[in-house]
Amino acid sequence: CNDDNWNPEIKHVDGEGQLSTRNLVPEVLNAEKIINDCKGPGKLKSRATTDLSNFIVTVTNDASGEEAAKWVYSEMPSLPTFGVGTYTLTVESHEVQPVDWDKPYFLGKEQFQIKNGEITEINTVVCKLANIRVSVTFDEKLKEAAAGDIKVSVTSADNHTATFTADETRSAYFQAMGELKTLEVHFTGTIGGTPEDFTRVLTDVEAGQHRK
Repeated sequence: CNDDNWNPEIKHVDGEGQLSTRNLVPEVLNAEKIINDCKGPGKLKSRATTDLSNFIVTVTNDASGEEAAKWVYSEMPSLPTFGVGTYTLTVESHEVQPVDWDKPYFLGKEQFQIKNGEITEINTVVCKLANIRVSVTFDEKLKEAAAGDIKVSVTSADNHTATFTADETRSAYFQAMGELKTLEVHFTGTIGGTPEDFTRVLTDVEAGQHRK
C-alpha cells in the first residue's frame, strides 16, 4: 500500500526490470580549479542557479556500449524498462561544442544494475564542470596605454579560437578532449605607440579548470 513505484499498468516481463527516475535529481557543482596565468583583477560572475529542464539524460548498456535510451530531463519517464544488465546513466547540461561563450558544460555519470522483475532506484547524479573555462582581464593601465587595438586570441590544440577584446567580459569554454593538454595565448596590440605581438602556451590544461 505504500509502494510509490507500484503501477497496475506495468507488467513484469522475464529478463527485464525497471529504473525508477522519480527522485532522480542532477546535483550541479560549480567547483572550478582556478589557475591565474597572469596577474590582475578579474571578478567574474558565477553560475548561481541552474535550469535542469533541458539537461540531456542518456542510458548506455555497459556490455554492448550501445545507447539504450535518451531523454530531455523534463520529459524523462518515471519508470522506464530495460533488459537485465549493467548500465551507465549520463547527465549532460547540453551538447558540448569545441568552444562556446558563457556556456559551462556540466557532466555526471552513475552506474546502475537492472535485475529481473525488480525496480532499481537512482536518486542523485553529481554533475561537475567538464569543459575548460578561459577568461581574460585587461589591466586599466594597459588599456590607457593602448591604441584601442589590443586583443588576446586563445586557440586549442584542435584549432578552435576565442578572441578577447579589451571590452570582453564573457568567458570562453573549450571542450576538454584527451589530446587537449595545451592552449595557445596570442596577444597583439599597439602599446605606447609600439606594436606588440607575442605568444604564450598554457600547459597541463584539463577539464574543470578556470584559466584566468
